[in-house]
This record gives sequence, C-alpha cells and structure tokens, in this order.
Amino acid sequence: DVTNDVQSVSQSVQDLDGLQDAVSRLEALAPFVIPVVEGARSRFQLLNCGYQITQTLSTIDKILSDHIAELYIAIGTLSATMTSSTSVITQSFDDLYVQCSLDILKIAGGFVQSLRGFECQTHDQLRSMGVGLRASLAQMAAADDGGTNGGGGGASSASDLNNSVDSLSMVEVGTLLAREVCGGKTREQRQEHLATLQRFAGGDGRAIQQGGNRASSSPELFPHTREELKKLITTCQTFVFDVCSSVPNHWLSPSNMSELKIWRAEDNEEQSSSNNNNDSYSVLPQVYITQVGEHILALVQALEPFTSSPEALMLANEVMEDVKDVAIQPWKDFVVSTGVGGNVTSPIALEEVVSSLINSGSGEVAEWFHDDDDKHPADDDDDEEGEDDGEATFCNEWLGVVGSAVTGRLLERIMRIQKLGKRGGEHLNADLNYILNVLTALGLSDHPHPLLQRIGELAIMDKLELRDVIRASGEGYGDGLGAIIRGAEVRIATLRGVSGY
Repeated sequence: DVTNDVQSVSQSVQDLDGLQDAVSRLEALAPFVIPVVEGARSRFQLLNCGYQITQTLSTIDKILSDHIAELYIAIGTLSATMTSSTSVITQSFDDLYVQCSLDILKIAGGFVQSLRGFECQTHDQLRSMGVGLRASLAQMAAADDGGTNGGGGGASSASDLNNSVDSLSMVEVGTLLAREVCGGKTREQRQEHLATLQRFAGGDGRAIQQGGNRASSSPELFPHTREELKKLITTCQTFVFDVCSSVPNHWLSPSNMSELKIWRAEDNEEQSSSNNNNDSYSVLPQVYITQVGEHILALVQALEPFTSSPEALMLANEVMEDVKDVAIQPWKDFVVSTGVGGNVTSPIALEEVVSSLINSGSGEVAEWFHDDDDKHPADDDDDEEGEDDGEATFCNEWLGVVGSAVTGRLLERIMRIQKLGKRGGEHLNADLNYILNVLTALGLSDHPHPLLQRIGELAIMDKLELRDVIRASGEGYGDGLGAIIRGAEVRIATLRGVSGY
C-alpha cells in the first residue's frame, strides 16, 4: 500500500544513512500517483465521453490531494526528527545533510512538473472531448428533429442508430451508451453537460505551477490539489531551511547565548591582560558566534555540489518562489522581544512590519540611523559577475535566507539578555562585528542588516551619549517599523542601566 509506504518513510530515521534511504524512497513514491490519475482520466474519456466531468475531476482531485498530503506530512515529520535539538545533525553536521535536503526540493520540483504536464494533457483531452460531444449532440438533435446530419459521418437518423447498431463504429457505440447512461434524459440536460465540459476545457493548462496565474476565467481543474501542493512546497523549503540553520539554531539557543553570564560582566569582573593597555585586544568573538559564522561560510561549499547538475537545479527552481518566507519567524520573535511588538495588534500590520525589517537591509531601516550607502559595500557590486548565473543565484538565495534568519534570531536573543555590563557590551560588540564581517564576505544584497551594526554601537556607547541619542530621537520614529527600531534601542539602554530619556 503506497499510503503506508509514504507514512513509514520518516520512521526510525536517526542518522545520515537513514536520511539518504528516506530520500530515495520518497523519490520513488512521489510520482506514483500520476499513472493512477492518468488511468482514471483515460477511463473517463472512454466510458463517459465527456459527460459528468465535474464528478470525475473531483475524484481525481481527491486522489491527487490526498497523496500530496501524505507526502508533506512524511517530509514534515522527517524534518522535525532530523533537526531536533537532540539530533545527530546538530552535534555532527555534514555537507551531505544539505545535499539530501536539496534532493527533497528536487523531488518536489519534479512532482510539480509532472502535475503541470498532467493538467495540460487533461485540458487538451477535455477540449477534444468537447468537440466530439458537441458534434454528437448536434447530430442527435438534427436526427430527433427529422433533419439531416450536418456533422458529417455516422448514422443519419435516430432510428438508424437504434436499428443499425452493427454498422456503427466502436466510438459511436460508446457515445450512444455514454449518452444513455450518463447524459440525462432530456436535450437540455445533455447540453448542460456539454457547457460544463467546455467551461473546464477553456483553461490554458498552466494552473498547477508555483505562483502561476491563470490566463483564463475557466475554473481550476484540481483546486484542492493546488492548495495541498502549496503546503508540500512550503514543507520542502522548510526542510532545507531547517537543515541549513540547524547549527545556528543550536548555538543561538538561550542557554548558549542570551543566558551567558558574561553579559553581566563589568570591568572588574573579568580577568584582563595586565601587559596590554588596549582592552579591545582581549575581547574576542565568543564560541557561540564563531560557530554560527563558520557554519554560514561552510554552507557555500555545501550548496555548490547540488547546483552542478542542471537537471537538479531546474527542478529545485520550480519550488523556490517565496522561499524567503521560511525565515520570517525569527523576525516575528524579534518584534515581540523589543517590548513594543504587542502594539502591533493586527496580523496584517505585523506582517508588514516584519516584511519591512527583512527587506530593508540597506534601505528603510538604515535611513533611521542616517547611514550612508558606503556602510554596505555588498550592495554596490552585487551581481557584477555572473548576473545570469543560475548556480550562484540558487546558492545566494539559500545563503540569504539562512543569513536573514540568523540575523533575526540573534537580534531576538540580544533583546532577551537580562543585563548588559560594560565588559558584556564589549563582548557583544565584538560578536556583532564578527558576524557583520561574515555576512559581508558573502557579498549578498541586503546583508548585513544595519541593525546589527547599530546594536553593536549602542552596546559600547558612552552611557550619557546613549541617553542623549535616545532622548533626541523621542517620538521621531513614529509607528510601525520606526517603533520597533526605537524599542530595540530602548531595550539596549535598559539593559545597560541607562534611564532619564
């Protein structure tokens, strides 16, 4: 039973070998349903000849949507198992985990292509059946009215068709049987069947595709399939994202980051080098942030092998639209952690604020700080080389998604710190400078995010100056995005014990 096979894919997957086996099984099971629905469509064409199209499409839609649901449930379970905090992937990361997750994306892309081809073929067959059914009904109407056969070919009257069955072709016999069994008793009922068939046949065959727009007013052939397909695509994107960000998520957990005792440290609470008068030399990036940075840089090499196959890249690109959405949650958490996120009560308003935060790495957010463009060198030379390089574009998309999620999560964890001493602020500034350099080295647009630099500056700014900066900004940040930025600044001031603004 295919359903049971799909459901069992994610069971007892604990390591890389188990993941590779699960991916192989999914690759074999995913397209299994296509020949099944192709057979159902052929039987409809043979037996119904175009009558009762709504019921047939609904049945096929259910078969497809149920199969897709089983796929994304299995992949979601597999993702949760492999990327849990106690899984082997967070303890011993390997590039092959990334390859396996991208293979899942390729499987989804291949399935999307198969579904699109099936829908295109279905539209073609419906149009063909519509032509035949229209001609048949016109012929029958002429015979019933005692007129001549204007359709060209076939029997010339209803009595001829009834009395000369032996002279009819198999197609004509099938049409007669389908009309009597499925077409209703009246001419009006049969014409309604024809109108319904023509309405569904009017599509352009491009409804099932990621983010596609329908070019006609005809109803979708498989609406439930389309909705389930969106869930499958999102689940596959999330799987890749979860694998690629599993190590950063581990090192940015509260125990590894926001709950560190070092944040409370003042000058006299940490041993310093007596032979070095410049304290900055003794403040190095901490383990948690270097682990995150090294992982992000290693992802470049982990992603590249997959893109060496043009076919794999083509299939994966079928399901890459809106991939940035998988990185939204860390930013939502950041908005809430600023202390003013609760004022954004409308879900739509929250989505708008988060979207502005994510997509304004060198734009709207930077304007609040009066930044110049030269603070974001990656923006100036973006896409100078390989503007049409599909391999680089694919890798950069995923690096950008992971970088965005890491940025949002890091900012949220900073907001969760309970107290920031002078020495703790210096450590935070060093950590942020390190990740700024890592993200800059990737050469991605909108990275690094200007809030990283801003928070780093505020962490070591003289307290009186910090108070004046926040006091001067006053209500100038306004609502929405500005309120969130001010909330983050005020939170840093509070952590440092600054008041009076």
